[in-house]
Amino acid sequence: MKLQFGWMSLLLLIMCAFVSCADNVDDEEEYVDWQKKNEYAFIKQLEDAKDSIAQAREKYGDDWEAHCPWRVYRTYAQDERVNGKAIDSICMKKVSGEAKSAPAFYTDSIGVNYMLRLQPSTSYPEGKVADFSGPIPNESSVFHPDFCSPSKLAVSNTVEGFTTAAMHMGEGERWLVYIPHQLGYGSTESTAVPSYSMLTFDMQIVKIYRQ
Repeated sequence: MKLQFGWMSLLLLIMCAFVSCADNVDDEEEYVDWQKKNEYAFIKQLEDAKDSIAQAREKYGDDWEAHCPWRVYRTYAQDERVNGKAIDSICMKKVSGEAKSAPAFYTDSIGVNYMLRLQPSTSYPEGKVADFSGPIPNESSVFHPDFCSPSKLAVSNTVEGFTTAAMHMGEGERWLVYIPHQLGYGSTESTAVPSYSMLTFDMQIVKIYRQ
């Protein structure tokens, strides 16, 4: 019986080691060609946004903003008069709400509900939720007025793309914000966000604290 138990223990150890190795392989394969995929995804999103804006301008003229949910904004850190690259901009799509205030300033703080998703990957076909406000990473919880728990953030103390978005949003507005990795975390890697990740924020400013 002791010999049999010994063989069973050895077999279990081998199986556990195999599973562990498989998990490591999965982790390595989860983000294969991640930089290339994310850069392509942002350029495609930006082109779609610009096409929608161009069509709205052609059809509605100066009133195009009332008929198009998309906006493209140059990073706040770059002069609009300077010729920029595609990666110097973010694109935003209106989800809901009308602005009840002027946009946030760089020196302000904001109370914001948000969910951050990464691009779809093998294990996360809808994109991994990498960060969120409130206790539960669930849209109905994060944005529900009775259950939400807004995070208070200094506008100047976030990644460049998030700061840019906040400076174009007023209280009450909710937008989907697409940020290239150059205006996000860039080559910096963390447990939640791999390096070179395009960031997709679903964000809603509920309060602006003026400085």
